[in-house]
Amino acid sequence: MSSPRRRRRRQSNDLLEAPNPYAAAASVYAHNFFVGTPLKKVDVAIVEQVGDARLILDMARCADPRLASLEVVSPRRLRTALRRYVASDAVARTAPIPEAPIGANLAMIAALVGLSEVENKILSFFIVLDRCEALGELVGLFGAVSVAQAHSAVGVATGCPTPEVRAALSPNGRLLRSGLLSQPDYPDDLRECFVCKDGLADLLSLPDLTAATFIHTFLPEVRPTTMGLEDFAEISAEVELAGTILRAALAQRKPGVNVLLYGPTGTGKTTLATVLARESGGRLLLTGGEDDTGERSIASQRISSLLLGQRLLGGGRDLLLFDEIEDLFEWAPPSMFGVEGRAKSAMSKQWFNALLETNPVPTFWITNRVEGIDAAFLRRFTYAIEVASPGPRQRARVLARHLGEANPLPPEDAAAIALRFDASPGQFATAIDTAQLIAADGKPSRDSIERLLAPIDKLVSGREAPPREDFDARVFRLDGLRATEDLARLGDRLAAWKGSAGLTVLLHGEPGTGKSEFGRYLAHRMGRPLVYRRVSDCISKWVGESEKLIAAAFTEAARDGAVLVFDEADSFLRSREGASQGWEVTQVNEFLQQLESFRGVVVCTTNLLTTLDPASLRRFIFKVGFRFSGPEEARALFAVLLTPLLAAPATPEEERLYTEFTARTDKLAPGDFAAVARRFRALGERVSVAECIAALTAEVALKRARPAAGFSR
Repeated sequence: MSSPRRRRRRQSNDLLEAPNPYAAAASVYAHNFFVGTPLKKVDVAIVEQVGDARLILDMARCADPRLASLEVVSPRRLRTALRRYVASDAVARTAPIPEAPIGANLAMIAALVGLSEVENKILSFFIVLDRCEALGELVGLFGAVSVAQAHSAVGVATGCPTPEVRAALSPNGRLLRSGLLSQPDYPDDLRECFVCKDGLADLLSLPDLTAATFIHTFLPEVRPTTMGLEDFAEISAEVELAGTILRAALAQRKPGVNVLLYGPTGTGKTTLATVLARESGGRLLLTGGEDDTGERSIASQRISSLLLGQRLLGGGRDLLLFDEIEDLFEWAPPSMFGVEGRAKSAMSKQWFNALLETNPVPTFWITNRVEGIDAAFLRRFTYAIEVASPGPRQRARVLARHLGEANPLPPEDAAAIALRFDASPGQFATAIDTAQLIAADGKPSRDSIERLLAPIDKLVSGREAPPREDFDARVFRLDGLRATEDLARLGDRLAAWKGSAGLTVLLHGEPGTGKSEFGRYLAHRMGRPLVYRRVSDCISKWVGESEKLIAAAFTEAARDGAVLVFDEADSFLRSREGASQGWEVTQVNEFLQQLESFRGVVVCTTNLLTTLDPASLRRFIFKVGFRFSGPEEARALFAVLLTPLLAAPATPEEERLYTEFTARTDKLAPGDFAAVARRFRALGERVSVAECIAALTAEVALKRARPAAGFSR
C-alpha cells in the first residue's frame, strides 16, 4: 500500500496537465544517477522492473532512437541502449534552475533560512523528487537504501561532494533543523529517506510568494480571544509568574524558555496561551494548522513547523504554540489491574531535550495528560501550569461575557447554569447563540440555555447532566428542620468563619430530614459556591479511579473557595474493619487524607452513622443530628410548601385537623412535604388540607413498610 505522501504526490501530478516545470531538472538528476558512481552500472534487475520508468526510456531512446517506435522494448535491447548512453555521455551535469516563479521562490526561501549553496541544491533535488513522478519511479527501482547510501546518491544527483551532503543532511544541519526536510524513522527507499515539508512545493508555484506568506502558511497566527487574565483567577499566581517569565525572555532574548500547559480537554489551555502572549506583548503563532488534504497536521509536520519558526523568528517578539504534545508519544493503554499506561517517545530523547534547552523562541506546549511521560522530558520545561476544568465562578464569568450586556440573566440564574454544567467556553457560546436564534425576542432564557447544553454535555461527558437543584432562599425554612444543634446559630457562626484550618461538618440522620438542603443553605449563608457530589459522581468500576475522583472534588472546591458537600458519605467512609477488598480500604484512606489536609469547608451527610469508620468521626469538628419533624417544624413546612397550593385558605377546623395529624405522626420529614408539593404541582390542581394530610400520611406509610437495615431513599 502506498503511503499518504506518495498518494498526494501522484494526485498533485495528475493535475499538472501543463508541462512539468521540474521535468528538465529531473532528467538531469536521472542522467547523473546513470553516469555517476556507484549507480553508473546498469543493473539487470532494474531493467527488468522498469515498467513505466519514463526517464530510463528517455535516456535509452537518446542512444537508440528506433526504440521510440516500439510499443514493447525487450530488457536486452533496453540494457544495450542504456550502456551505449552511459558510454557516450559519461559527464555529470548541473541541474537547471526551475522555471519562474519556482527558481526565484527557492532563492528567497534559501536566503530567508540561511541555506548554503550545497544545502540549496539538496533542497531543490528533494523538491523535484517530490514533484516529479518520473524521477520518483526511477529512484524507487533502486530499492531500500541506507542513510549513507542516500547521502552518496544525493551527491551523485546534485554533483555535490558526499562529505558536504552528509554534513548538510545531518541532524544539526540547517535543512533538518529548519524543518524544511525531515527524516522518517523507517524509509522504504530514497524517496522516504528525507522528505520535504508538506505544502512547501505548492508554495513555490505562487507568483507572488513573500517571506510573510511563507511564514504565515506554516506558522499561522493563533486566533485572538476576548478572554482575559481575570478568567483564570483560580490560578492567578501561576499565570502571573508565567507572564513574568515570558516578558523577561522576550526582553532578554533568553533561549530555552518553554511553558507547559496541561489539563483535560476543553479547559482553555490554548486560550490561556493566547492571553499570556498578548499580555507579554508578543504574537502567538501556531506550529502547523491543516495539511494539504484539509486534515490537522501530523506531529512530524508540526515539529517541522516548530523548527522552522525557531529558525526564522528568534530574537523577535513572537512566541510559538505546539498543541497536542501527546502526539509525540506512543501510548500504551492501562492494564486491567489499574496500572497506568506509559508513554514511549516517538523521537530521540537527546534530540528533544536539546530542543527544549536551546530553542530561541519562547514556546508553549499543550497536552491533555502528562501521566506516563518520561520525567527526563518533563523536567526540561521552564514552567508548567495545570489548567483544570473551570470552576463554577469562572464558568459564570464566561457565561456572562457571552451573554453580554444586551442579554443579561439574573446572577443567580447564571450561577445555577455554571454550577450545573461543567461546559467549555465554546459550549456556552454555542448554546447562547442558538438560544438567541430560537427566542422570539432574541433574548435567551435560562431554560432554553440549559435545554441546549444538556444533550451536548451528555455527548461530551458520557453522563446525564445533574438535575436542577436550585437553592431557593425564599422557600427554605430553618425552623422547618429539627436537629441536635441550633441551626440558625450554627449558620451564623460558620458564615463568620475566616480561619486557615479546614472546617468539617457531619450531618447525620434519617433520610429526608433536610441534611443535604442544609448543606446547600450553608454555602448560601457563607456566600460561597457549592461543589456537590453524590456517590455516583465519585465511584468507578476501575481500580484507583474512585480515589482520583474524590481527590478531584477536593481540588475543585479548593480552587473555587467552594463549600464541598458529599451526599451519602458513608459510601466513602465505611468502616475498614469489615472491608473484604483492598480498594475499599484505599477509598477510605484517600477520603480521610483529603479531609485532613483540606483547608476549606466540607459537609458530609449520612443516613448510616453507625457504619462510619471510627477514625472518620474524629475528623469532623461539628456533628449535627437531624430528626423527624415535630408539630412546630411540620407547621412551618406546611406554610411554605403546601399553603400556596391550597384551593382556599385553611379554616379553623382544617387547622385543628392538621395539628392533630402532626401530633400523632412520628416519622414526618421535610422530604415528605417536598415530595407532596412536587406531586401537586405536577398535577396543576388546587388541593384541600384534607388532601394534603392524606398525601403526607401515604408518604409516612411507605417509610414504615420499608426495610430498616441499610436502605435509604
